[in-house]
Amino acid sequence: MVQHQSPYFVPEFIHHIVRRGVMHLLVDVPSVDREVDGGQLASHHAFWNVPDNPNPHRSITELVYVPQNVSDGLYLLHLGVAPMHNDAAISRPVLYPLR
Repeated sequence: MVQHQSPYFVPEFIHHIVRRGVMHLLVDVPSVDREVDGGQLASHHAFWNVPDNPNPHRSITELVYVPQNVSDGLYLLHLGVAPMHNDAAISRPVLYPLR
């Protein structure tokens, strides 16, 4: 049996983008962490600075689909996060081009 491993982010890269000021990370992969990591969630923890000084104002949106016809550029992002009191919530990201 062949085990499939989805792409993921290493915590060192996550630390880098946090230092660069990234507050909302949208990715087209199932998770920023390894599929099987023994519950470590190292990249999630790196992004939110858990457990040292958690930052609840950051967000990660996984499994984002961006059509091929969306060109590079500046956009306003509306995340449309569902009003759930949980550590995860569904969202409906919408991009508005800035001209």
